[in-house]
Amino acid sequence: MKKVIGLVVGVAVLALVIVGVRYEMDRGSRWAQPSPEEAVVATTTPQTAATSTPATGDDAALQAEAALLLDQPATVDPSLNLSDSVQQMALQKIKDSTDMLRANYNYANPWYDLSAYRRMIGDYNGAIDDLLFVTKIRPDDFVSLHDLGDIYAFLKDYPKAESYYLASISKNPQNSDAYVALAAIYQYNDTANASQIVPLLQKGIAADPKDARLLITLGEYEKSIGNTAEAKTYLNKALALDPSNTSLQQEVAALGQ
Repeated sequence: MKKVIGLVVGVAVLALVIVGVRYEMDRGSRWAQPSPEEAVVATTTPQTAATSTPATGDDAALQAEAALLLDQPATVDPSLNLSDSVQQMALQKIKDSTDMLRANYNYANPWYDLSAYRRMIGDYNGAIDDLLFVTKIRPDDFVSLHDLGDIYAFLKDYPKAESYYLASISKNPQNSDAYVALAAIYQYNDTANASQIVPLLQKGIAADPKDARLLITLGEYEKSIGNTAEAKTYLNKALALDPSNTSLQQEVAALGQ
C-alpha cells in the first residue's frame, strides 16, 4: 500500500511539474527570448558550449558561485513518498541540467529546470539557491522572482513570498500570476493585509486592462465581501473580454441585473 501511495503522489507531483513547464512555454515568459549565451548553448553540446578562455572579474566570481551551487547534492525528502521511478527521473533531470551548467553557467533555462526538479524532490533550499543565482545573472528577469514567491508561499513564509511577488511585479507589471497569487495570500493567509487586495488587483488591471482573469479575481473578491455592485462591474467587464466563458456567464447572471 505504501508503494502505491508513493506512486500516486509521485505521479501527481510529476504532472504538476509538467503542467507548469508547459504553461510557462505557452506563456512565453521563460523561453521566448533567449539571451545570446542561451542561443549558443541551445545549438551546441555542453562540451562545445564552454568558453575556451578563463573567466575574469565578475564572471570569475559568478562562475565560482555557480560551481559551489552545482556541487550541492540533490536531497530527496522521504516524507514525500515519491516512487523510485519518479525519484530517478528527477535526479536524472537534475544531473542533465547540472552537466549543462558546468559547461556554461550563464544560461538561465537549466537553472530553472534544476530549481524545478529540486523542488519536486523536496530540496527547497537548493531550489531557492538556484533561483537566487538566476537573479544575479539575469537581474531584469521577473520569472525567477515569481518562482521564489511560489516556493516561499508553499513553505508558508508569506512575508518573503510577498516581497518576491512584488519584486516580480516591479520587473513586469503585466505578470498577472503574481497579482493573483499575492491577492490569495492576503485573502486567506495574511488577512491583516486584506485591505491591499483591491488596490493590488486594480494595479494589475491598469497594467493590462485586457486580462480577464484579473477582473474575475477582483469581481469574485468583491462578491465574497458583499460588494455586489462592484462585483457585477468587474465580472461584466471580464465577460466582455471573454464572452464564451459559460461559467462566467452564469456567475454574472446569478448576481442579477
